[in-house]
Amino acid sequence: MSAPDVTPRGSTEAPAPAPSGQPTSARLLDCLALASPWLATAALLGAGFACRWNAEDAFIDFRVVQNLLAGNGPLYNLSERVEAYSNPLWVGLLAAVWGPLRLLTGGRLSLEWVAVPLGLLLTGGAMVMAALGARRVWRLAGSTGRLWALGLFLFAALPVEWDFVTSGLETSMTIAWLAGSFWLLARDVAAAVEDRRAPRPSTALLIGLGPLVRPDLALTSACFLALLLWNARPRRPRLLLRLVAAAAVVPVAYQIFRMGYFAVLVPNTALAKEAALARWDQGWTYVRDFADPYLLWIPLAVVLQWLAAAAWRSLRERRRAAAALLVAPVLGALLQGLYVARVGGDFMHGRMLLPAAFAFFMPAALVPEGAFAALAPLLLPWAVVSAAVLRVPYLSAGFGPNGIAEERAVYLGYSKTPHPVMARDYAPWDSWDWRWLRRHAGFQPAPGTALYSISGDQRDVPLHVQPWVHATIIAPRANVGVRAYWAGLDVDVVDIIGGVADPITARIRVYGRGRPGHEKRPSTEWLQARCFEPPYVGSPPGGFYPHETPRLEAARRALGCGDLAELLRAIQDPLTLRRFWRNLLDSVRLTRLRIPDDPFQAAREQCGGP
Repeated sequence: MSAPDVTPRGSTEAPAPAPSGQPTSARLLDCLALASPWLATAALLGAGFACRWNAEDAFIDFRVVQNLLAGNGPLYNLSERVEAYSNPLWVGLLAAVWGPLRLLTGGRLSLEWVAVPLGLLLTGGAMVMAALGARRVWRLAGSTGRLWALGLFLFAALPVEWDFVTSGLETSMTIAWLAGSFWLLARDVAAAVEDRRAPRPSTALLIGLGPLVRPDLALTSACFLALLLWNARPRRPRLLLRLVAAAAVVPVAYQIFRMGYFAVLVPNTALAKEAALARWDQGWTYVRDFADPYLLWIPLAVVLQWLAAAAWRSLRERRRAAAALLVAPVLGALLQGLYVARVGGDFMHGRMLLPAAFAFFMPAALVPEGAFAALAPLLLPWAVVSAAVLRVPYLSAGFGPNGIAEERAVYLGYSKTPHPVMARDYAPWDSWDWRWLRRHAGFQPAPGTALYSISGDQRDVPLHVQPWVHATIIAPRANVGVRAYWAGLDVDVVDIIGGVADPITARIRVYGRGRPGHEKRPSTEWLQARCFEPPYVGSPPGGFYPHETPRLEAARRALGCGDLAELLRAIQDPLTLRRFWRNLLDSVRLTRLRIPDDPFQAAREQCGGP
């Protein structure tokens, strides 16, 4: 399939400038057009650096990286195999970069200060690759004149993106993957049209990594891969098989690892947030919370209408490949945004929808000069107002409607610096607990016991623990990022709100919906029955410390029966080939497992009887 060598009818393109004898104004416009994507990139990176920080949830990933480099595996706590992260590639990249740098610097370089420049580098790379991909698309569509950065400026003008240029979370990797896939896809499609060259398996390999960047990116991966396979036609089954195999090899390999190692089909975060359940009302609230404060409907509507017209014009001119490249990122963005809305969004303002916004603007990252002249008078003023004025209405308070939070604003209130990058920058937060974290260093419990730290005060007592516990301290906490990272790997931090890092809390049945990611708050008997066993050495009287009660006995009984007992064996037993294979077979059933919070009802369901 070769592209006809014609200029699009009705195109708003300016004619290509003559190679010589250009007036000064034309040369100046050429320079400005070439500089425009770099100006947009510099603006976003500058704003991102001004908002540099590491989010509380990022320290969950950092703790996993600590365990990984210590040779313990991708664990959150040493005692159990739980996939407390949903971004394997980001965790792997942090480990791959920090490991060698730590050795080169003699351990002086902190992981926190590796995450910040990585976020800046990936974001800058995403902006550049999106521009390169858009340039390929418009040249394939027949554009021969100057190309101006429009979509890049629109994305850079979103204040919420500034918070996630760094943050220690995977957002920067997400948009870098989107831009890199778009660029290579446009390159291969253009090569197939112009030179009849076959798509490269390396492009399919990158496209297939989407689910390992974030699970919801599987929808965008499918859109991109479908377009790549369409350009491998006609009747080339071997090439199609190679491309599908290249796209599937890494995700399938990791899925087999996940099933055998963690005994589950999805990350523990998906269980904790009940990602399989629809929650459209909260999802629509999340979408409006993202779009309304920035009047984002204006650029979305204008760009969508213009892209639809450009794609239709390309179809009429038989430039089907260009039309498909204009549509595929937008379709992927809409599907991914729809999925985020279905599961109820997130508790962090804008975070889960930023990749969809970036993918939506990618085909317009650069636009032809005629289109820029028509769209800029409307969209660039919006960008200026958005960057300078528009903010979420609850910025000062941090918390907004339905439990959604402007996360950086919230945690700045817990920090002693405007740029909380290091864990110690959060030290004033619950200072009594930080004193406990300091005091525990070097604690050596008696054999078979561990310190049960409820509140980090002098009431902490050593108790007998189950044989599977390898920690010296067991600390139930509501926030399991910064403090757990600070505490060290010899402390098992039990997630008692949400269950992102805990296998039992994540499987507590949800009866009523609440704040996303914070709905599950199990009874203390589940933790006590799972971790401790009589006699309770040094246990003072009090409701939080284990002492024999009917509820505790019911929880202990439930944990020893049925699928619940099999789950604990799957994640606590030493990992042998036999255990790996058994986990692989049981992963479907254990993923479906849900238990009531009431220990008596759980015991009846798991064990039968009264």
